[in-house]
Amino acid sequence: MITEFEDLGLLEKDTPEDIDKKIQEKLGLSFNMMYEKLSNYINHHIDDVMVGMINIAPYEDYEELIEDHYGMVNFLKTEVVKGENWKLDMVDSRNGSLHFRFLSTAVDDGTTFKGVVVVSFSGKILHTFCFGDA
Repeated sequence: MITEFEDLGLLEKDTPEDIDKKIQEKLGLSFNMMYEKLSNYINHHIDDVMVGMINIAPYEDYEELIEDHYGMVNFLKTEVVKGENWKLDMVDSRNGSLHFRFLSTAVDDGTTFKGVVVVSFSGKILHTFCFGDA
């Protein structure tokens, strides 16, 4: 448990692996646990996730552009949900909680589909959501 963001001891030079280790030590929470929550969100809120999405270039392959609804849903539920397809983009503190933002490397150029996990200072996941840029 921590009482403020600085208690995490994050440094600018920290790699995602360093950050994952620190949050495991301080909060008892891992990135893998967060990836699981992102996956659950996608599978249970696919209609919300799809709002505004008109196509997906799988793994930045624009020649394989997916434009039909069923194809995009299938790709999100089979590829985007994989933990290895998420990379940490930022960690910050807002309103007394930690916000972890991840980018999906499976969608387009790896910057257009995001997942956010909101965590209490005690390590409890409070909220998770995903969205794609239109």
